[in-house]
Amino acid sequence: MKKLILVSMIVLSIFSVVNAEDGAPKKLGITLDLTYMSRYIWRGFDFYKQNHAAIEPKITVDLWGSGFGFSVLNNRRIGSGSEIFERLEYTLFYSNKFFADEKFQTNYTVGWTYYQFPELSRNDLNLQEFFGAFSWPNICPFGVVPSYTMVAMYPAEGSSSMVRDAAGWLHILGLGYSIKNMIPDRPEQTIDLSTQFVYNDGVGGTTFGTTFGDGRNDVDSDLSHAVFGLSTKFKITDNMSFTPGFYFQKSFEDSVNTSDEYWTSMNVSYKF
Repeated sequence: MKKLILVSMIVLSIFSVVNAEDGAPKKLGITLDLTYMSRYIWRGFDFYKQNHAAIEPKITVDLWGSGFGFSVLNNRRIGSGSEIFERLEYTLFYSNKFFADEKFQTNYTVGWTYYQFPELSRNDLNLQEFFGAFSWPNICPFGVVPSYTMVAMYPAEGSSSMVRDAAGWLHILGLGYSIKNMIPDRPEQTIDLSTQFVYNDGVGGTTFGTTFGDGRNDVDSDLSHAVFGLSTKFKITDNMSFTPGFYFQKSFEDSVNTSDEYWTSMNVSYKF
């Protein structure tokens, strides 16, 4: 399945490039990211417990402006302990839009992610997910941007009880808003506000519910948490940026997280 998806993405990407309307040569785009998080919260779960920090180096490759691309991310805890939950993520994606420049413009990204936990057997917890993320930048007044993301998570390999229990669905409703013209000499500088409400329909199961939740329950299908964020991007050079952020999570479902959370993040990004 993974090989079939990879081959299909590459073939479609080449076809898109060959059939570009303007006939101009496209450039292979590469972006390097390094993100620090003072507390690593993943989809509501306190993934490393005891509020431990984490770093995420990531490389993203844009396949010649075709909309297709792939990324590789390595999530690592800062400090010892919980190494078994450190992971690699391999993602294939396609981004485009419908109804460009119209009121109902729909930006979307669809793709597939493979989660590998190197410290565990590949049959224990390796997961895969298919996702679709949609946003509508022109539909609301005053610059408010609604979004919706749907995630379907499945076992990637094997049939252990751990990997079966972790499967499920996520539904994420979001709102975004950028405050512009905050600094007279830097009109491009914005303060970006975000809100996400997450409905967890079984993602994590007893595997994550017992480890990260209240210690007793399977993950319930319910509105699990909401995340409120504030960030701003500083342009360092034409190719390099620095983005600090602050986030607060209001936890509603104890089987996902028994407490509210807050954390800071710092991201450095460089584009070739």
